[in-house]
Amino acid sequence: MEPGSATALAHTQVFLGVPPSKKRTWWFLDLITMVLAKLNRWKFSLGLAGFVLVEAGFFALCFWCLKNPVTIVPGKVTEENATSLDELLKQDLSEGFTGNFTVFFNTWQTVAITLGGIIIAETFAKEWSTKINESATFEDPKSREVLRVSSPSADHKVRLAYFFKTSPTASFRIAFLASLAMAALHNVAPGAITADEPSFSSNLSLPIGIFLDDFGDDSDSNTTQKEASLLLSLQRSALIVNTEHVEFQPFGYKVPNNAIAGWPVLNIEADDLVDLTLTYPSDIIHFKHNCHWEKPQFGRIDEVFPIITAGGVQWDASVIRIIGSDPDFLPPDNASSSQPYNASSIQPLFQIFETTSDLSPKSAYLFLGGNNTIIKPDNKTSYAIDLSGLPTFYNAAGIQVSAFDLAHVDDTSAVAPLATVLVCEPQPLVVGGMVSITGNELSISSTQTRRVNNISPNAVNLLFAFGLYQSIVEPDPVEGSDRINFVATQIFMSDSKVNWARKTGQKPLDLDIIGDKMDNFTVSAAKGLALGQRTTSDDNFDASNATKNVTANCTDCQIQVRLVANRGPLFSAIALFAAILPLLIILQILDSRHPERLIFNAENILGVFHRFGDPSVLSSVEKII
Repeated sequence: MEPGSATALAHTQVFLGVPPSKKRTWWFLDLITMVLAKLNRWKFSLGLAGFVLVEAGFFALCFWCLKNPVTIVPGKVTEENATSLDELLKQDLSEGFTGNFTVFFNTWQTVAITLGGIIIAETFAKEWSTKINESATFEDPKSREVLRVSSPSADHKVRLAYFFKTSPTASFRIAFLASLAMAALHNVAPGAITADEPSFSSNLSLPIGIFLDDFGDDSDSNTTQKEASLLLSLQRSALIVNTEHVEFQPFGYKVPNNAIAGWPVLNIEADDLVDLTLTYPSDIIHFKHNCHWEKPQFGRIDEVFPIITAGGVQWDASVIRIIGSDPDFLPPDNASSSQPYNASSIQPLFQIFETTSDLSPKSAYLFLGGNNTIIKPDNKTSYAIDLSGLPTFYNAAGIQVSAFDLAHVDDTSAVAPLATVLVCEPQPLVVGGMVSITGNELSISSTQTRRVNNISPNAVNLLFAFGLYQSIVEPDPVEGSDRINFVATQIFMSDSKVNWARKTGQKPLDLDIIGDKMDNFTVSAAKGLALGQRTTSDDNFDASNATKNVTANCTDCQIQVRLVANRGPLFSAIALFAAILPLLIILQILDSRHPERLIFNAENILGVFHRFGDPSVLSSVEKII
């Protein structure tokens, strides 16, 4: 029975259950069968040629990329075409691009292996006819087994068992080895070429914060606005200091010790910076606090305004009263309305100056307390702060201090017989430098560059003179007579967890330790100024940012995508291709020498059914396939 004959077509229709009345509707099957028969002699050659050409094209591309990686998505921003960081990220087209190429190269290999696998699949499908011709009966176990391995649904496990347990034809053995090599090629070859995302640097215009450097004086029409800016910045700094050193929660970038720089003002989410490296110029403040104790010198300006002189700087003493010696020392409008307590206190002193250019970067802190011989007159207990061994001013009737809180009204007063002043000099040095931000970490290059002028000399003085002022002057929420808040306790006192409602006789830390803590807390306070926050107007206290644009460099802000070849997978794929090609050629030669072998389909199975002449064969075949 020849393929495509009327008899074969009739048997096929019977096998498929086609009613005789509908046989005419299957005329196109005869046409398709004849066309396939014409193409059958060429399909192996075409499949082999297609396999070779597709793989040759793949390897040619791999070798080209091995020598010269092919750029698919170029970085679009150059120094001559700088843009903002948020716009740069919006232009990034590379997200998901590498995954698309992975799918593309897997598809490429699937096409190649499908073409090369035509002859392998048909060799498996013809194995059954060879063994059936050698069998005496269709019910022979060997015949049933060869039917299974010839089925298109057979997997490598079934064919492997057949490979070792029986005596397959040479064609089957070669086809099985070729199929294993094809499977390996399909897994290895896609890795020979990949879409790579190398680090790519883009230049961009970046706004960085200008540190607050001025606030109102009597001759300035914007006095209210500038004072509001000062209060806003000082209060913001105080909140950040408390967040980091009282709540122990980091704020913003992790910054180096003893160095301060401007921060970029960005209109993007923080998560967008996780995998980026942003480098930009900024003024850098290097500093190191050196602190010492002084006995306060009380006096007046023009015999009217009360002052304290310490560290060569005059400090406002309008909230301080030396009880008994000068009843007018505390002006009536600044007097506390509440009864003062016999208690200890740590208060920052406020510099006296005409303009910010007159400011000194020094800061000073007034300590009230007793010593090991002076106790409280009311309850006969020691004062909370022990000033023994320090240079102090003594007044037996007491020294009364109220808080000079810039942002809050506070009527609490403390009275103690001893007072001393701690003066801290930050020794600032301002230079130009490069700042790098990677994720949430900010680092500063030691290389000096031209200054950007986002941190003026006045801003430096204002930062160190008032940066920690509001953090230390604010009262704690815990009610008590001693006026020493959490921040002051951590910076200055030997026991940072002391309960001032019960503890007495606590000594300040050594000066070196105080200096280090001042450095650490000042870095936190500077975060409140690093973004250049300002109030928008004298009648609207909403915050804005004063910024200066600089040319920055961003690595991986915009990903460059390239096609690159990988030597290991590439040469492994070439070795597999070199092994597969002769196997396919041998299979084609063997197939041409055995035209009697039939493929595993309904037409040929029915032909064997007629040869055996056994009606039970059809049910047996149905169970197998």
